[in-house]
Amino acid sequence: MRFPRWFRTGFPQETDKEKYLKLWERVETVEREMKNVRLDWENAYDRLHTMMARTAKRAAKMHDQAEDEGLLAPGGEKIVYSPQDQIILNRLGPAQRRIQEQLLAKRRAANGGGG
Repeated sequence: MRFPRWFRTGFPQETDKEKYLKLWERVETVEREMKNVRLDWENAYDRLHTMMARTAKRAAKMHDQAEDEGLLAPGGEKIVYSPQDQIILNRLGPAQRRIQEQLLAKRRAANGGGG
C-alpha cells in the first residue's frame, strides 16, 4: 500500500509569495484599524473639549450672576456652615437658599458670631 504523495511530503505548503501577500494584507488591515481608532479618539477628544468649554462658560455665567445678585460672600470671606446646615442648604432652591443663609447669618450675629 502506497501513501498519498501529500502524506509523504507533508501538507501542501504556502509559497513565500503567498505568505508575503497574507502578511501584507494583515499589516494593511492593522494600519486601517489603527487609523479608525485614531479618528475615533480625536472625535471623542473634540467632543470632550467642547463639553468642558460649555461647562466652564456655564460656571462663569453662574458665578457672574451670583455676584450680581450678591450671593457671594462680601470681601472674599468664606462662611463655614455646619454639616447639618450644609445638608439643608444643598436641598434648597436658589431663592430658598438665599433666605436660609440670611437667617443663619442673623442667628450667627445674635449669638456673637459663633457657630
